[in-house]
Amino acid sequence: MVVGIHRPSKLVINAEAITNNVKNEISRLDGHSELFAVVKANGYGHGIVET
Repeated sequence: MVVGIHRPSKLVINAEAITNNVKNEISRLDGHSELFAVVKANGYGHGIVET
């Protein structure tokens, strides 16, 4: 396994923007489809902790 040295970083998630994006995508679907969204566990390895 390769371990890198990374600078401290911060991920800011705008829940309102996510909600608006999901609503927008749902509006684009035909009447026979559903939206399926996935958030990968551990935020793609960021070690994310909700604060």
